[in-house]
Amino acid sequence: MKNDILTLLQTDPGQRTFGQLLQEREAAVHEIKRLRANTEAIGPALIRPRPTKDNADDSSEHSQTPLTFRPGSLIRAGDICELLSISRATLHRLRLLKHFPKFVRLGPNTIRWRYDEIIAWQYDQSKK
Repeated sequence: MKNDILTLLQTDPGQRTFGQLLQEREAAVHEIKRLRANTEAIGPALIRPRPTKDNADDSSEHSQTPLTFRPGSLIRAGDICELLSISRATLHRLRLLKHFPKFVRLGPNTIRWRYDEIIAWQYDQSKK
């Protein structure tokens, strides 16, 4: 079974030959390049921090910075509306027409969407 590159890199280097270490380093370089290419294919991330007590008063500055989400994040409806520049009514209409990624139910009154699926959907829409 082929070992995961992260597992290989975390193994004690004192147990490895110099050649093995060089091979693992090269594999790590290829994996990083592959991940960067995948990230760039999705498009530039829309990044914006959430307001904190320190910057909550400065709403004009807040509205000019893009949203930030890590891949795999679960995001709220309001974040999606802001990310896609749509209203909540439009989001609801897209959900009803089945033209939008499925949400994940976290509780009886709590739903979220996977950020990766929203970005993929947005990318598909831009190609149409």
